[in-house]
Amino acid sequence: MATRQEKHFKNYQFEQVPRPSGKGYKNTYKYIGDYYTWNLPPEKLWRERQCFVLVEVIFAILYFGAAVQNIEPNKVAPVAVPSICSLAAWVFELIAIGFFSFAKLPLKEEDYKRVDSTFFLTFPIRFLLLAVAAVGCAVYTVRLSAGMPGWLLSLAYAVCAALSLHLMIRYRNLKKHKKVILAE
Repeated sequence: MATRQEKHFKNYQFEQVPRPSGKGYKNTYKYIGDYYTWNLPPEKLWRERQCFVLVEVIFAILYFGAAVQNIEPNKVAPVAVPSICSLAAWVFELIAIGFFSFAKLPLKEEDYKRVDSTFFLTFPIRFLLLAVAAVGCAVYTVRLSAGMPGWLLSLAYAVCAALSLHLMIRYRNLKKHKKVILAE
């Protein structure tokens, strides 16, 4: 079994480069692995990448607007626990979104795999947790007679879940256009 260091350096080649001063050598690692990008026109790919950022901004505004409401359905465990747990997935997703949207293309193999595996996990996890929070909020709105604020809260969680589902579908469609640039 390969160690973590061996896995990391499998796509790198060790080189000793002479120093400009002529005294000694500098140890460097040259990337020799595959690169990944998407086979789309640059303007369409730019729009896709910026769409992910825009949806995340809309999600943040809507989610935090709903989560800070001091109403009864937000205080019960079947709503609060999945809502708070979705934040953990969201943090990892934000890192991957930032890397996906702002990193220079093409991506190195390990960077692409990191983004891909993060999206593969976080989108469905967030969708399920926020869907549970929306259903729980609707149930407790009826049970606690929370009225219109409770229904709006439930709707906000449902829209947040739908945004996660939207990003998941959008990324899966984008993966169909994945292009591998083979190493020399």
